[in-house]
Amino acid sequence: MLRKAYSYPSVVLLATLIGVLLLRIGHLWAPTFRDEGIFAYVGQEVLRGYLPFETVFENKGVFLFYQLAGALSLFGFGSVAGVRFLGILWVLVATSCFFYTLKAQYGLRKATWGTALLSFHWSLNGLQGNYYGSEMFSIPLIMVGLYFGWCASRESKWWQAVAAGVFLSLAVWTRLTSATFVLSLGVFLVLFSRQGKIQNTLLYCLGGIAASLPFLALYAIPGKLSLLHEAYFLFSGIQASATSIHGGIWNQLGPLFRVLAENALILLIGVVVVPFTPWWKERADIYWFLHLVAAIFAFSLTGHYLVKQMQQFYPPLCALLGVRLATTLGSSDWKKSVAALLLIVSIGSSLWRNVPPYYRISKGDFSQCDPMLVASEKVSAWIRENTTPEDEVYNWGVEWELYFRSERRSPVRQINTLAIVLTAIAFHQGFPVEKELAAFQDEVYSSLKSRPPRIIITTASIAPSGIEGYDLPPMVAQFVMDHYDFKFKEYELWVFERKP
Repeated sequence: MLRKAYSYPSVVLLATLIGVLLLRIGHLWAPTFRDEGIFAYVGQEVLRGYLPFETVFENKGVFLFYQLAGALSLFGFGSVAGVRFLGILWVLVATSCFFYTLKAQYGLRKATWGTALLSFHWSLNGLQGNYYGSEMFSIPLIMVGLYFGWCASRESKWWQAVAAGVFLSLAVWTRLTSATFVLSLGVFLVLFSRQGKIQNTLLYCLGGIAASLPFLALYAIPGKLSLLHEAYFLFSGIQASATSIHGGIWNQLGPLFRVLAENALILLIGVVVVPFTPWWKERADIYWFLHLVAAIFAFSLTGHYLVKQMQQFYPPLCALLGVRLATTLGSSDWKKSVAALLLIVSIGSSLWRNVPPYYRISKGDFSQCDPMLVASEKVSAWIRENTTPEDEVYNWGVEWELYFRSERRSPVRQINTLAIVLTAIAFHQGFPVEKELAAFQDEVYSSLKSRPPRIIITTASIAPSGIEGYDLPPMVAQFVMDHYDFKFKEYELWVFERKP
């Protein structure tokens, strides 16, 4: 009876999805991460009736903000658990598409190994698998698009190519650097479709254009296309030009390799060459290799290189590793023992490093979390309890989660202080953004003067107060000193309230 109800592949996939859920569910109520905070705050602004970018200067995709607005409308206006639950659902979708893509390419056994590797390593704390930034919402859309793209390259059904274009386009409207994956799949369809190469490519492009039209119309009809231009070209261009904010890519390689080594994924990479199979001999290997190249290109475009952005590497890397691992473990020579040892060390060391903090977080012990995030939660709770919903707040810093968790609006559109810092870096590197930098700073000051918020939270110093930290712009610092009283300090957050 059970065998009639469920096929064997479905049982394998169901067990994998349950494992993913168990690895992620414990983080639902952990302190809000910074990017989660600013994206969810834009989602709140959408629920308040504003277009994305209209009241917040950001450069992530419009589709991301409407997804989060939907999650907040269902789970609660300030629910970080709702944001993460939506992220988990997308991860489950991505895992399913990844599994069925590998199954169509290599068979059930290799698909099982590849999906197990992705599900496990993608969900680890050490690689910020509990972090639902734009990567966690764009990668699932990419995986769905890649599944339909592979099907179209084999079967040449028109709707599959269109679907691939639609989902890859939605990924771009979630995270702009997803455009590299659009290009990689387009190259594969042009060169490696078994039939209908031109037809598949044209339909793929048509699906992408069709998915983009509603978002363009959303801004074109009210005459606000300039908001898209400002977000996607000005902000993203400034971000890409300021690559030295964390010392450049070469200074980042050390920390990135350290993270890989800590989770022993570096050991698994050796499985790719034990035995080595040239990637150019199999269509499926070429497919994932192109995807890996796109991930590297997307990573290089971000302007600064963070661990969370490495999540883009995991689908193609785990696909290639899983196939080699399954092949090696099925052999009868010494390579089988080596591969088994690598696998045991990898999983064992990853569990040793990640399970204890995960368990403590799931039990409500947030001592393993960034103390600034814990402080933000406390300050947000204080704001909710001591102000009214009509009161406004402003944060000079990168603690954007304060707006989302306090459920209070900012009078300033330029809440992304990092954008101002990046613009200043780009200016000092010789890029012609002097006018933009002056405009950003003037906008902050004029907005604070015209609509002074009830609460100002800063991680920056107000020179005469003796508070240490990085400096506020002089005009803003003077404004705070003249019009606000210092209330309290929580970790590195200083809270000021407007004078009566």
